[in-house]
Amino acid sequence: MATSTTAKLVSDGNIECRQCSARLPLRLSSPGQTAALWECLGCGSPIVGVASADLCAETAPLVCLAPVHFDAQEILEVPSNVLTLTERITLHSGPPSGNERRRSRRVTRRLHASAILMQNDYSLVSDPFSCLVIDLSENGLGCISQREPTSSDVAIQLTPNGLQSIQIFGRIVRFNAFGGGFYQLGIDFSFRLGNSRRQ
Repeated sequence: MATSTTAKLVSDGNIECRQCSARLPLRLSSPGQTAALWECLGCGSPIVGVASADLCAETAPLVCLAPVHFDAQEILEVPSNVLTLTERITLHSGPPSGNERRRSRRVTRRLHASAILMQNDYSLVSDPFSCLVIDLSENGLGCISQREPTSSDVAIQLTPNGLQSIQIFGRIVRFNAFGGGFYQLGIDFSFRLGNSRRQ
């Protein structure tokens, strides 16, 4: 997929914003990959591309995904018995497993969020879906959804303070299936994107 007219390629194949010359943590999509619409946070220009894993660790705050990618339409309603079960599992889960990197205390928090599944190369996999955050820490979160994960990487948009949405890329490290089509996911944060200029 081609980049938008506000982007240009640099020698290593990554994308630079044509408007403000910011070197962005994005690249062109390869055959078979689905690119996303991004916003350059230096000037607000729209950019089409795929996140570059090599650059995101340091420069992810220079971009954010366009809000359309998180338009899940409906808010997930979770039955009280499912909430009780997930809280019981979390309470008795003990120390984090070897795959989970949480180094900070979890805080019980109910917060509606939207998510999209990503390939491990950060190309898009799914349409947006609604989820309910049930616990939150500096390094990850637990949530409930009705979307069975088909990949281990995910992008999440949530509004913890009720004012400004934040976007985070993470990896699914825990997964429990419940009856009624509900799933509990444990997600470790990989990196946080920047905040949209349009909020």
